[in-house]
Amino acid sequence: MKLADFLYWFRSLSRNIRFFLNILMVLFIAYLDYKSPVQFSVRLLYLIPLFLSAWYEKKIITGIVLSVICTFMYYLNYVH
Repeated sequence: MKLADFLYWFRSLSRNIRFFLNILMVLFIAYLDYKSPVQFSVRLLYLIPLFLSAWYEKKIITGIVLSVICTFMYYLNYVH
């Protein structure tokens, strides 16, 4: 699947499903961050669901909520 096809498919989903998929992506990235060694950083991957949410939702509150969730998940992995 090409990136353009994925973005078209993602745009065609309902707002709630897109938010749920973004949360799932954050949880998957947090799991990768937890399982990866300290020398390997996956911090930049947290930006992918954040960018998708901010681009397609067009509402600032959705981006803020997702950024708080990303920050919290990163903090949990950093402390643990």
